[in-house]
Amino acid sequence: MNATENSSIMSKDKEEQTSSHARFKNATLYTYTYITPLIFAIGLIGNAITLKVFNSAVMKTMSASVYLSCLALADTSVLVFYVLSEWIRRGLPLLLPDINFSIIDANGACQIREYLSHLSRLLSSWVIVAFTCERCVSVCFPLKTLQKSHKLALCVLLTICSIVMVYTLYMNMSHSYGDFRVCSYRDGYEYEHFIAESMFVTLIFFLPFLIITVANAMIIRTLYHRGRNGIQANDNSNIKIEFFMMMFAISLFYIVFHIPYFIVWCRLRIITNPKESSVGDGDFWIYWNGILSICRPIYYMNYCSNFFLYCITGAKFRSEMKKIFICKRQTYNSVKTHIRATELSSFTRNCNTSPSGFSRETSTNRA
Repeated sequence: MNATENSSIMSKDKEEQTSSHARFKNATLYTYTYITPLIFAIGLIGNAITLKVFNSAVMKTMSASVYLSCLALADTSVLVFYVLSEWIRRGLPLLLPDINFSIIDANGACQIREYLSHLSRLLSSWVIVAFTCERCVSVCFPLKTLQKSHKLALCVLLTICSIVMVYTLYMNMSHSYGDFRVCSYRDGYEYEHFIAESMFVTLIFFLPFLIITVANAMIIRTLYHRGRNGIQANDNSNIKIEFFMMMFAISLFYIVFHIPYFIVWCRLRIITNPKESSVGDGDFWIYWNGILSICRPIYYMNYCSNFFLYCITGAKFRSEMKKIFICKRQTYNSVKTHIRATELSSFTRNCNTSPSGFSRETSTNRA
Protein backbone atom coordinates (compact mmCIF):
# COMPACT_ATOMS: atom_id res chain seq x y z
CA MET A 1 0.00 0.00 0.00
CA ASN A 2 2.85 2.40 0.92
CA ALA A 3 4.65 1.57 -2.31
CA THR A 4 1.53 2.39 -4.30
CA GLU A 5 1.10 5.69 -2.47
CA ASN A 6 4.74 6.61 -2.96
CA SER A 7 4.47 5.76 -6.64
CA SER A 8 1.38 7.95 -7.08
CA ILE A 9 3.04 10.84 -5.19
CA MET A 10 6.16 10.59 -7.37
CA SER A 11 4.02 10.48 -10.48
CA LYS A 12 2.07 13.53 -9.35
CA ASP A 13 5.29 15.44 -8.56
CA LYS A 14 6.66 14.58 -11.99
CA GLU A 15 3.49 15.82 -13.69
CA GLU A 16 3.66 19.08 -11.74
CA GLN A 17 7.33 19.50 -12.66
CA THR A 18 6.55 18.83 -16.33
CA SER A 19 3.71 21.33 -16.20
CA SER A 20 5.94 23.99 -14.63
CA HIS A 21 8.64 23.37 -17.24
CA ALA A 22 6.06 23.66 -20.02
CA ARG A 23 4.77 26.96 -18.61
CA PHE A 24 8.33 28.24 -18.32
CA LYS A 25 9.09 27.26 -21.92
CA ASN A 26 5.90 28.92 -23.22
CA ALA A 27 6.61 32.14 -21.29
CA THR A 28 10.17 32.35 -22.61
CA LEU A 29 9.03 31.52 -26.15
CA TYR A 30 6.49 34.36 -26.09
CA THR A 31 9.22 36.69 -24.77
CA TYR A 32 11.48 35.63 -27.63
CA THR A 33 8.67 36.07 -30.16
CA TYR A 34 7.90 39.66 -29.19
CA ILE A 35 11.41 40.93 -28.39
CA THR A 36 13.21 39.63 -31.50
CA PRO A 37 11.34 41.85 -34.04
CA LEU A 38 12.19 44.88 -31.90
CA ILE A 39 15.88 43.93 -31.89
CA PHE A 40 15.72 43.36 -35.65
CA ALA A 41 14.16 46.78 -36.37
CA ILE A 42 16.53 48.67 -34.04
CA GLY A 43 19.50 46.87 -35.58
CA LEU A 44 18.53 47.73 -39.16
CA ILE A 45 17.98 51.42 -38.35
CA GLY A 46 21.13 51.70 -36.24
CA ASN A 47 23.34 50.00 -38.81
CA ALA A 48 21.91 52.18 -41.61
CA ILE A 49 22.73 55.37 -39.67
CA THR A 50 26.18 53.96 -38.85
CA LEU A 51 26.92 53.35 -42.52
CA LYS A 52 25.78 56.87 -43.39
CA VAL A 53 28.00 58.46 -40.74
CA PHE A 54 31.14 56.44 -41.45
CA ASN A 55 30.81 57.12 -45.18
CA SER A 56 30.53 60.88 -44.73
CA ALA A 57 33.20 63.09 -46.32
CA VAL A 58 35.15 63.50 -43.07
CA MET A 59 34.91 59.98 -41.63
CA LYS A 60 35.47 57.84 -44.71
CA THR A 61 39.12 58.94 -44.98
CA MET A 62 39.97 57.09 -41.74
CA SER A 63 40.93 53.42 -41.86
CA ALA A 64 38.82 52.67 -38.77
CA SER A 65 35.72 53.86 -40.64
CA VAL A 66 36.26 51.17 -43.26
CA TYR A 67 36.31 48.44 -40.60
CA LEU A 68 33.27 49.79 -38.78
CA SER A 69 31.34 50.17 -42.04
CA CYS A 70 32.10 46.54 -42.88
CA LEU A 71 31.04 45.57 -39.36
CA ALA A 72 27.70 47.35 -39.87
CA LEU A 73 27.19 45.48 -43.15
CA ALA A 74 28.09 42.14 -41.54
CA ASP A 75 25.73 42.80 -38.60
CA THR A 76 22.93 43.69 -41.01
CA SER A 77 23.53 40.40 -42.85
CA VAL A 78 23.32 38.52 -39.54
CA LEU A 79 20.04 40.25 -38.71
CA VAL A 80 18.55 39.29 -42.08
CA PHE A 81 19.94 35.80 -42.67
CA TYR A 82 20.13 34.56 -39.08
CA VAL A 83 17.98 36.55 -36.65
CA LEU A 84 15.02 37.04 -38.99
CA SER A 85 15.09 33.49 -40.39
CA GLU A 86 15.32 31.98 -36.89
CA TRP A 87 12.39 34.14 -35.77
CA ILE A 88 10.33 32.99 -38.76
CA ARG A 89 11.08 29.37 -37.83
CA ARG A 90 10.59 29.65 -34.06
CA GLY A 91 8.54 32.74 -33.22
CA LEU A 92 6.21 33.50 -36.11
CA PRO A 93 4.39 30.12 -35.94
CA LEU A 94 3.36 31.10 -32.41
CA LEU A 95 1.63 34.22 -33.74
CA LEU A 96 0.24 32.59 -36.91
CA PRO A 97 -0.21 28.90 -36.05
CA ASP A 98 -2.40 28.17 -39.09
CA ILE A 99 0.33 29.06 -41.60
CA ASN A 100 3.15 26.69 -42.50
CA PHE A 101 6.48 28.55 -42.64
CA SER A 102 8.64 25.50 -43.28
CA ILE A 103 9.20 26.64 -46.87
CA ILE A 104 12.43 28.30 -45.70
CA ASP A 105 13.66 24.84 -44.65
CA ALA A 106 13.07 23.27 -48.07
CA ASN A 107 16.04 21.83 -49.94
CA GLY A 108 18.04 24.60 -51.54
CA ALA A 109 16.70 27.32 -49.26
CA CYS A 110 17.95 25.31 -46.27
CA GLN A 111 21.55 25.10 -47.51
CA ILE A 112 21.71 28.72 -48.73
CA ARG A 113 20.25 30.06 -45.48
CA GLU A 114 22.68 28.04 -43.37
CA TYR A 115 25.62 29.17 -45.50
CA LEU A 116 24.73 32.87 -45.35
CA SER A 117 23.90 32.82 -41.63
CA HIS A 118 27.19 31.08 -40.78
CA LEU A 119 29.19 33.32 -43.12
CA SER A 120 27.70 36.58 -41.80
CA ARG A 121 28.30 35.59 -38.16
CA LEU A 122 31.87 34.56 -38.91
CA LEU A 123 32.52 37.82 -40.76
CA SER A 124 31.01 39.89 -37.94
CA SER A 125 33.32 38.26 -35.39
CA TRP A 126 36.47 38.51 -37.46
CA VAL A 127 35.88 42.10 -38.60
CA ILE A 128 35.97 42.97 -34.88
CA VAL A 129 39.20 40.96 -34.57
CA ALA A 130 40.69 42.72 -37.62
CA PHE A 131 39.67 46.14 -36.30
CA THR A 132 41.14 45.32 -32.87
CA CYS A 133 44.43 44.22 -34.41
CA GLU A 134 44.51 47.36 -36.59
CA ARG A 135 44.02 49.55 -33.51
CA CYS A 136 46.69 47.55 -31.66
CA VAL A 137 49.22 48.15 -34.46
CA SER A 138 48.20 51.81 -34.76
CA VAL A 139 48.62 52.50 -31.03
CA CYS A 140 51.50 50.18 -30.11
CA PHE A 141 53.53 50.39 -33.34
CA PRO A 142 52.52 53.68 -35.03
CA LEU A 143 55.54 53.72 -37.36
CA LYS A 144 54.63 50.30 -38.77
CA THR A 145 51.07 51.22 -39.77
CA LEU A 146 50.60 50.55 -43.49
CA GLN A 147 48.35 52.79 -45.55
CA LYS A 148 45.58 51.11 -47.57
CA SER A 149 46.35 47.73 -45.95
CA HIS A 150 42.91 47.64 -44.33
CA LYS A 151 41.10 47.18 -47.64
CA LEU A 152 43.35 44.28 -48.62
CA ALA A 153 42.92 42.69 -45.18
CA LEU A 154 39.13 42.86 -45.44
CA CYS A 155 39.12 41.38 -48.95
CA VAL A 156 41.32 38.50 -47.79
CA LEU A 157 39.09 38.01 -44.74
CA LEU A 158 35.95 37.85 -46.89
CA THR A 159 37.56 35.33 -49.25
CA ILE A 160 38.78 33.04 -46.48
CA CYS A 161 35.46 33.10 -44.60
CA SER A 162 33.52 32.39 -47.81
CA ILE A 163 35.70 29.33 -48.52
CA VAL A 164 35.66 28.02 -44.94
CA MET A 165 31.85 28.08 -44.74
CA VAL A 166 31.34 26.05 -47.93
CA TYR A 167 31.01 22.91 -45.79
CA THR A 168 27.52 24.07 -44.68
CA LEU A 169 26.22 23.66 -48.22
CA TYR A 170 26.94 19.93 -48.09
CA MET A 171 26.55 19.19 -44.39
CA ASN A 172 22.92 20.36 -44.10
CA MET A 173 19.73 19.09 -45.71
CA SER A 174 15.95 19.34 -45.36
CA HIS A 175 14.11 16.63 -43.40
CA SER A 176 10.35 16.14 -43.83
CA TYR A 177 8.06 15.34 -40.90
CA GLY A 178 4.58 15.23 -42.38
CA ASP A 179 3.70 18.72 -43.57
CA PHE A 180 6.68 20.28 -41.84
CA ARG A 181 10.31 20.51 -42.83
CA VAL A 182 13.36 20.93 -40.60
CA CYS A 183 16.81 22.02 -41.76
CA SER A 184 19.42 19.90 -39.99
CA TYR A 185 22.56 17.88 -40.59
CA ARG A 186 22.69 15.30 -43.35
CA ASP A 187 21.83 11.71 -42.45
CA GLY A 188 24.88 9.74 -41.40
CA TYR A 189 26.92 12.87 -40.66
CA GLU A 190 25.96 13.40 -37.04
CA TYR A 191 29.50 13.17 -35.66
CA GLU A 192 30.99 15.25 -38.50
CA HIS A 193 28.32 17.90 -37.93
CA PHE A 194 29.12 17.92 -34.21
CA ILE A 195 32.82 18.48 -34.93
CA ALA A 196 32.13 21.15 -37.59
CA GLU A 197 29.74 23.12 -35.37
CA SER A 198 32.18 22.91 -32.43
CA MET A 199 34.92 24.33 -34.65
CA PHE A 200 32.54 27.05 -35.85
CA VAL A 201 31.84 28.14 -32.26
CA THR A 202 35.58 28.20 -31.63
CA LEU A 203 36.06 30.43 -34.67
CA ILE A 204 33.29 32.92 -33.85
CA PHE A 205 33.76 33.14 -30.08
CA PHE A 206 36.64 31.43 -28.28
CA LEU A 207 39.48 32.30 -30.70
CA PRO A 208 38.27 35.90 -31.25
CA PHE A 209 37.88 36.26 -27.48
CA LEU A 210 41.53 35.24 -26.98
CA ILE A 211 42.88 37.56 -29.70
CA ILE A 212 40.75 40.52 -28.62
CA THR A 213 41.79 40.12 -24.97
CA VAL A 214 45.51 40.01 -25.80
CA ALA A 215 45.29 42.98 -28.22
CA ASN A 216 43.34 45.12 -25.74
CA ALA A 217 45.83 44.29 -22.99
CA MET A 218 48.69 45.44 -25.25
CA ILE A 219 46.89 48.70 -26.09
CA ILE A 220 46.08 49.47 -22.45
CA ARG A 221 49.68 48.71 -21.44
CA THR A 222 51.04 51.05 -24.16
CA LEU A 223 48.69 53.90 -23.24
CA TYR A 224 49.54 53.45 -19.56
CA HIS A 225 53.29 53.71 -20.20
CA ARG A 226 52.81 56.77 -22.43
CA GLY A 227 50.80 58.52 -19.74
CA ARG A 228 53.36 57.54 -17.12
CA ASN A 229 56.19 58.95 -19.25
CA GLY A 230 54.30 62.21 -19.72
CA ILE A 231 53.90 61.95 -23.50
CA GLN A 232 51.44 64.61 -24.63
CA ALA A 233 48.64 63.52 -26.92
CA ASN A 234 48.15 65.43 -30.17
CA ASP A 235 44.97 65.63 -32.25
CA ASN A 236 45.87 62.46 -34.14
CA SER A 237 46.51 60.61 -30.89
CA ASN A 238 43.17 61.81 -29.50
CA ILE A 239 41.37 60.39 -32.53
CA LYS A 240 43.23 57.07 -32.08
CA ILE A 241 42.25 56.97 -28.43
CA GLU A 242 38.63 57.75 -29.32
CA PHE A 243 38.52 54.91 -31.84
CA PHE A 244 40.18 52.67 -29.24
CA MET A 245 37.39 53.47 -26.80
CA MET A 246 34.83 52.58 -29.47
CA MET A 247 36.68 49.36 -30.28
CA PHE A 248 37.04 48.46 -26.60
CA ALA A 249 33.29 48.97 -26.04
CA ILE A 250 32.46 46.85 -29.11
CA SER A 251 34.72 43.98 -28.03
CA LEU A 252 33.54 44.14 -24.41
CA PHE A 253 29.85 43.94 -25.25
CA TYR A 254 30.60 41.38 -27.95
CA ILE A 255 31.87 39.08 -25.20
CA VAL A 256 29.08 39.99 -22.74
CA PHE A 257 26.28 39.29 -25.23
CA HIS A 258 27.86 36.04 -26.46
CA ILE A 259 28.67 34.40 -23.13
CA PRO A 260 25.13 33.37 -21.93
CA TYR A 261 24.13 31.75 -25.23
CA PHE A 262 27.40 29.92 -25.77
CA ILE A 263 27.57 28.63 -22.20
CA VAL A 264 24.13 27.05 -22.67
CA TRP A 265 25.06 25.90 -26.18
CA CYS A 266 28.24 24.19 -24.92
CA ARG A 267 26.31 22.61 -22.05
CA LEU A 268 23.82 21.05 -24.45
CA ARG A 269 26.50 20.12 -27.00
CA ILE A 270 28.46 18.14 -24.42
CA ILE A 271 25.31 16.23 -23.47
CA THR A 272 24.30 15.59 -27.08
CA ASN A 273 27.74 14.37 -28.06
CA PRO A 274 27.14 11.50 -30.51
CA LYS A 275 29.32 9.25 -28.35
CA GLU A 276 27.19 9.88 -25.25
CA SER A 277 24.49 7.31 -24.53
CA SER A 278 22.17 9.59 -22.51
CA VAL A 279 20.80 12.87 -23.77
CA GLY A 280 18.24 13.60 -21.08
CA ASP A 281 14.47 13.11 -20.87
CA GLY A 282 11.63 15.24 -22.22
CA ASP A 283 11.51 17.53 -19.16
CA PHE A 284 15.20 18.22 -19.56
CA TRP A 285 14.77 19.49 -23.12
CA ILE A 286 11.64 21.49 -22.29
CA TYR A 287 13.56 23.33 -19.56
CA TRP A 288 16.71 23.99 -21.59
CA ASN A 289 14.78 25.08 -24.66
CA GLY A 290 13.19 27.69 -22.40
CA ILE A 291 16.65 28.81 -21.27
CA LEU A 292 17.75 29.07 -24.91
CA SER A 293 14.72 31.26 -25.69
CA ILE A 294 16.03 33.72 -23.08
CA CYS A 295 19.66 33.59 -24.22
CA ARG A 296 18.95 34.02 -27.95
CA PRO A 297 17.66 37.65 -27.73
CA ILE A 298 20.66 38.53 -25.55
CA TYR A 299 22.91 37.07 -28.23
CA TYR A 300 21.01 38.95 -30.96
CA MET A 301 21.59 42.26 -29.16
CA ASN A 302 25.24 42.05 -30.19
CA TYR A 303 24.14 42.90 -33.75
CA CYS A 304 22.06 45.97 -32.88
CA SER A 305 24.01 47.60 -30.03
CA ASN A 306 27.06 49.00 -31.84
CA PHE A 307 25.28 52.17 -32.95
CA PHE A 308 24.54 53.07 -29.31
CA LEU A 309 28.14 52.29 -28.33
CA TYR A 310 29.40 54.65 -31.04
CA CYS A 311 27.08 57.39 -29.77
CA ILE A 312 28.29 56.94 -26.19
CA THR A 313 32.05 56.62 -26.80
CA GLY A 314 32.63 58.55 -30.06
CA ALA A 315 32.53 62.36 -29.96
CA LYS A 316 33.53 62.48 -33.63
CA PHE A 317 30.73 60.06 -34.49
CA ARG A 318 28.17 62.18 -32.64
CA SER A 319 29.43 65.35 -34.31
CA GLU A 320 29.18 63.90 -37.82
CA MET A 321 25.76 62.42 -37.11
CA LYS A 322 24.49 65.82 -35.94
CA LYS A 323 25.85 67.44 -39.10
CA ILE A 324 24.06 64.90 -41.29
CA PHE A 325 20.70 65.35 -39.57
CA ILE A 326 21.04 69.14 -39.31
CA CYS A 327 21.95 69.33 -43.01
CA LYS A 328 18.93 67.20 -43.93
CA ARG A 329 16.70 69.33 -41.74
CA GLN A 330 18.02 72.53 -43.31
CA THR A 331 17.53 71.05 -46.78
CA TYR A 332 13.98 70.06 -45.87
CA ASN A 333 13.25 73.54 -44.48
CA SER A 334 14.74 75.16 -47.60
CA VAL A 335 12.60 73.04 -49.89
CA LYS A 336 9.57 73.73 -47.75
CA THR A 337 10.29 77.48 -47.81
CA HIS A 338 10.78 77.39 -51.59
CA ILE A 339 7.46 75.60 -52.06
CA ARG A 340 5.69 78.13 -49.85
CA ALA A 341 7.32 81.03 -51.72
CA THR A 342 6.28 79.52 -55.06
CA GLU A 343 2.70 79.03 -53.85
CA LEU A 344 2.60 82.59 -52.48
CA SER A 345 3.95 84.03 -55.74
CA SER A 346 1.36 82.10 -57.73
CA PHE A 347 -1.40 83.26 -55.41
CA THR A 348 -0.22 86.88 -55.73
CA ARG A 349 -0.23 86.71 -59.51
CA ASN A 350 -3.77 85.32 -59.46
CA CYS A 351 -4.89 88.08 -57.14
CA ASN A 352 -3.31 90.75 -59.35
CA THR A 353 -4.92 89.28 -62.46
CA SER A 354 -8.45 88.82 -61.09
CA PRO A 355 -9.33 92.50 -60.30
CA SER A 356 -8.27 93.77 -63.73
CA GLY A 357 -10.37 91.15 -65.41
CA PHE A 358 -13.26 92.06 -63.16
CA SER A 359 -12.93 95.79 -63.95
CA ARG A 360 -12.76 95.16 -67.70
CA GLU A 361 -15.89 93.04 -67.50
CA THR A 362 -17.64 95.76 -65.47
CA SER A 363 -16.73 98.52 -67.94
CA THR A 364 -17.96 96.41 -70.83
CA ASN A 365 -21.31 95.82 -69.14
CA ARG A 366 -21.69 99.54 -68.45
CA ALA A 367 -21.07 100.38 -72.09
